[in-house]
Amino acid sequence: MAETMAALPIQRSVPGPVLDDVAAVLAFCQDLCRAAAPAHAAAPFRLARRVAGAVFDIASTIPEQAALCETRLGEPAAAAPAGAARLLVACARDLGLAVPVMGRGLATVQALEEALDPTPFRLHHHPESGFWQVWDRDRKIGVQLQAAPDLLPAWEAGSPLRNLVKWALTTRDCGLLHAGTLAVGGRGLLFVGQGGSGKSGTVLAGLCAGMDSVGDDYVFARIGAAGLEVMPVFNTLKCDPAGLRRLGLADRADLAGGPTNWQGKHEFTFAELAGAHPAAGFRIAGLCLPAITHAERTCFVPVPSRDAFLALAPTGVAQLPCDRAAHFTLCARITRMVPCYRLNLGTDPAEIAAAIRAALVGELPRC
Repeated sequence: MAETMAALPIQRSVPGPVLDDVAAVLAFCQDLCRAAAPAHAAAPFRLARRVAGAVFDIASTIPEQAALCETRLGEPAAAAPAGAARLLVACARDLGLAVPVMGRGLATVQALEEALDPTPFRLHHHPESGFWQVWDRDRKIGVQLQAAPDLLPAWEAGSPLRNLVKWALTTRDCGLLHAGTLAVGGRGLLFVGQGGSGKSGTVLAGLCAGMDSVGDDYVFARIGAAGLEVMPVFNTLKCDPAGLRRLGLADRADLAGGPTNWQGKHEFTFAELAGAHPAAGFRIAGLCLPAITHAERTCFVPVPSRDAFLALAPTGVAQLPCDRAAHFTLCARITRMVPCYRLNLGTDPAEIAAAIRAALVGELPRC
């Protein structure tokens, strides 16, 4: 990461105009992306990151955000090629802009998404922090606009630039999923469901047993000639204190010594857990819906693809601003192309990992 100037002191931006209709939102998006192009070239912090095979040219006026991208987003790239997507992180004052306020004339987030669908712009707004993310797909430039360097949605530290990366990578055959993964020998499972269903704990149990993963929360999925493949996006993992105790990791100060996030979980990276990185990618052989059943042993119960779709698609819509029709179509294709199971979880992490490993080498322990 290049650094050419000292960090500026924290200053809150004064709230700006109220955006009361789609025309006002479009005008804001256009002005923001127009201001972003020269600001990107002049930003003091620059880095290139490779995410799911694509290189992003990232610039920031906020050192803390540049550091998050450097440690938690993708992997380093030597340089961004011509035509690479450009992402800018900046405080509004650095761009000479005021932070707008979303007006009450815009009925719902879904209505705004639908109104923006035929335009080049995609948008996410977090009103509590004055945080905006705007993507211009025609110009391949995205902006994360903050009212101040320390004002972020609670989830952003664990998945920096999540929405911008999603918008840049999404096509008919691929997109960002809210899911966890484990694999053995390049053959993997996708774990889907609401928060608290056991995805992260299952992934950590597998990682501690020497299995591979491309993530425990968000992964990039692509449907291709070889079937369904997944690749990493973020380098972060998370686990609640009770889960770390079950895994025998509660004494690791580097994992359990810091504060918990808004979900009551500790966040750390693959490298902090095991000195390793996410796997480069692998093929998905099945989709699992983890269920914390406190069973004597872990086992797999076949379920209809419809059940898997209802576990996968809604969580993505809830957490990732998206083109809903395209997202639902991708999730439907995924859940129809691989076998789907409810994964009744036992209580011993080592036993859970052993059952998953057995399934991936062809011995499916059914209930």
